[in-house]
Amino acid sequence: MKQTTYRMIMELKKDLLIPTKKSKFRVILGILFVVLSASWIALRIVDDQIIRPFDWIYSGVFALTGLAHALEGFGISFLALFFKAFLSIDTERISVKLGVFAKEFNLDWMEVQSINYTLNKFQFMQKDGHIKIMDVSTLDYTSKNELKSVIQDIALSKQIQTVIR
Repeated sequence: MKQTTYRMIMELKKDLLIPTKKSKFRVILGILFVVLSASWIALRIVDDQIIRPFDWIYSGVFALTGLAHALEGFGISFLALFFKAFLSIDTERISVKLGVFAKEFNLDWMEVQSINYTLNKFQFMQKDGHIKIMDVSTLDYTSKNELKSVIQDIALSKQIQTVIR
């Protein structure tokens, strides 16, 4: 008889700002935008015209757009340079930031009395009677399942009552 063993997962660290696929088109588009921004100022100088604040702003926006497209084309997330979005769960703490503009959710496992999961929401009943809710509706299916599995495994190891469907 074959025996099946279940390995508990006690940690999840995942960057939600996934690098994009490399794209030659986006690199070329980015370079084109940067060249356009530089040529706008160069044309003003060659024509002996005054370079107004509008020209600098216009060129700056084009250059930043070009830089963003070029970086994304090389597979580097432009948002990841300035923002964070992550899942970080271990045996001490739950720390989740689901989007670049989302509020970070933090909770120590020592504070948790019970966990209930329904309809894309984790409800953490704390030992002091307060309930903290973590909405995971913006997560993809795979990340949601990883999150549920890790939370369930850690809660089981800490003997915390869980209802996760």
